[in-house]
Amino acid sequence: MKRQYSKRFKMKRLFFLLLPCLFLFSSCMDIIDDLTVNRDGSGVLKLNINLSKSKMRINSILALDSLNGKRVPTISEISDKIDYYADKLREKQGIRNVEVSRDFENYIFKFEIGFNKVENLEKDIKEIVSEENSSWVNFDFDWVKWDNGVLQRNNIRIPEDQFNRLKYEDQEKLKDGVYTSITRFQDPIVEYSNPLSKLTPNRLNLMIRTSTNNLAKDTQQLQNTIKVEEK
Repeated sequence: MKRQYSKRFKMKRLFFLLLPCLFLFSSCMDIIDDLTVNRDGSGVLKLNINLSKSKMRINSILALDSLNGKRVPTISEISDKIDYYADKLREKQGIRNVEVSRDFENYIFKFEIGFNKVENLEKDIKEIVSEENSSWVNFDFDWVKWDNGVLQRNNIRIPEDQFNRLKYEDQEKLKDGVYTSITRFQDPIVEYSNPLSKLTPNRLNLMIRTSTNNLAKDTQQLQNTIKVEEK
């Protein structure tokens, strides 16, 4: 039976607002979050989600009418929902230059969100997420905070039972996925708290790389307090 199209279709699992949770729906992926913070707290967040390693599995799921008793959205509905949330971000006063690109042949998605203040980025994303049924993700803490040359980064906490619901083989496949977190500044970095951090020679950029499997088991692997040189 042909599925009816609906622009009001509610897709719980947002492609770009809840990126760390994507490993719950795809067994293998590469994710890059790239955050640039300027001296005044403005900046750009770039997100790159590559699900090409799970292409065959995603295609097989999308071919179904339903999965585990829940209706499977069409590619058109997914694309429309991405646009819907991108437009909602564009409406926020503290957000600027929202750009989205998608490749549904290889399932590669790229998002770029400019912001006037780090506080605007967190506040506006939380407001949009709160409109959805997001009980499976914890947003009751500061995700990112900038104050007097110190940036605090936390990862979105995911309830342990969400990970445990995955089949064992899917948990194993997560080991092939990579999550990379990059933070960029205009001034040299003088201190950071996360021992997984890799500092570039010019001391302007910091990178943490882990597997999606490790991140699923310990969502605080990306937690970091970074201090830059005062000007």
